[in-house]
Amino acid sequence: TSTTTSSRYGNNNGGFGGRYNRSGGGGAVVQSGHSSSSSSDICPINQLNPYRSTWTIKARVTSKSAKKTWENARSAGCLFSVDLLDADGSEIRGTFFKEAVEKFYDMLQEDNVYTFQGGRIKMANRQYTSIDCDYEITFSQYSVIKHLGDDRSIRKMMFNFCPIAQLADTEPGSMIDV
Repeated sequence: TSTTTSSRYGNNNGGFGGRYNRSGGGGAVVQSGHSSSSSSDICPINQLNPYRSTWTIKARVTSKSAKKTWENARSAGCLFSVDLLDADGSEIRGTFFKEAVEKFYDMLQEDNVYTFQGGRIKMANRQYTSIDCDYEITFSQYSVIKHLGDDRSIRKMMFNFCPIAQLADTEPGSMIDV
């Protein structure tokens, strides 16, 4: 597909900073096949932070939660989360709410590799994740996710093993790999 846009990410829906710039931007595009982004456009997960306004990560979905619903005095809706792992071995949690659930839940499958663009990067809420990353991503229906198939440069799982002899020195309630 050939597009004319000033965005280096090649989407044709306004790009980052375009008319769809809500929650970190990008047009609402879901594609399958080969990525049009070069490897130099890919940002390692460990370089993401709330001050970076445009980014593209390439990651494997290592875990996907079931859809969950909530209801409180302010709102009601549904959500699901994915754990993402990149080629450098960095991980981050991504969460989808409401309209983004409807758009991306069936598309995202465990063990598959995708590029992800657009979303709000915020401090991780350690109550809801065991991933060792300071940040997490909230994706919206305007995020851009492209299915890439498999990429053997990205592992299927990441472990940080703790020897059994060190279990007594581990803080109670912490998550470990044995």
